[in-house]
Amino acid sequence: VINEFKIEILCHEEAVANLVEVIQRVGHTGDHEEGWIIVTDVLSAVPVGKVHN
Repeated sequence: VINEFKIEILCHEEAVANLVEVIQRVGHTGDHEEGWIIVTDVLSAVPVGKVHN
């Protein structure tokens, strides 16, 4: 049985390094291949059902 989880965190750029460090320190499972931390820019975010001008 493989359990997979995806957690998405949106934050200001200034907080990225600290968040990555915390996740690396406390987010381990003990498995050999525990997963990845992926850092990417968000170009835009639009709520579903709303029209923006």
